[in-house]
Amino acid sequence: MSKSVDWFKVRKAALTDWRIALLAEELGGSFGDAFHLCSTVWCRLYERGGGFMPATEVDGVARRKGLAEAMVKVGLADATPDGLRIHGDELAMQWAQFRISQKQKSIAGNEARWGNADDNKVPVGIPPGVPGASPGILISSSLSGSGSSPESGRAAAQARQAEKREQARVATEAWLEWFNRSFARSFRVTQALTKQVGAILAQGHTEKPDMRGVALYLGMRWEDKPEMAAFLVPPSILRPSKFEERLELAREWDRTINGRKIWGSP
Repeated sequence: MSKSVDWFKVRKAALTDWRIALLAEELGGSFGDAFHLCSTVWCRLYERGGGFMPATEVDGVARRKGLAEAMVKVGLADATPDGLRIHGDELAMQWAQFRISQKQKSIAGNEARWGNADDNKVPVGIPPGVPGASPGILISSSLSGSGSSPESGRAAAQARQAEKREQARVATEAWLEWFNRSFARSFRVTQALTKQVGAILAQGHTEKPDMRGVALYLGMRWEDKPEMAAFLVPPSILRPSKFEERLELAREWDRTINGRKIWGSP
């Protein structure tokens, strides 16, 4: 690629990798689900500094059993005696590296502007939710503007929003995995549900124990009532406008009836 990388085209190319489409078919999910799983694995690989990953780590970091085997089957990884050699669209990795460069420069620019001398180390890492980048691929510094420009402020704000979205995604996946296991359901992560979880986290609540506690409380109240059983679904349980009220009721139930099994002693 030329130095003047058009990152919109880079992202488009990353999202049209035919191997990810095969992975989606292999896993029985959507292209977006498969791309997200690959992105999670790429992020971990970047954090490790490249190299190989054990199959158990691939499944574990993505929270999807059998992902490593499926990635090998569709050509997104090679099985070796040292672990899996992960493959990915090179354009996706270059796009990720470009985003990392933007974030680092915006942080450095803000620190220089406000004189944060006590904390002037620029974090090195990958923005949550962005596909991991190959350490050997470098993007021209001309792609990321001056850290003190208005663009850098917007980039910092975008990085914070990306971090919040990633926190919401991780919390949604963890809660939904627990909910399906606890209530024998098979719900999947959706954008709408992730937004609901993000709103709950923004209120200062947590996935564990708050979101789980509310689900257990409502399950106790609704599961055996035919007229209410239909409401025992993630979108209804995690409705942000009702969550505060339900959380208070769940805490009281846990304190007086459930023996403080969820929140413990104050």
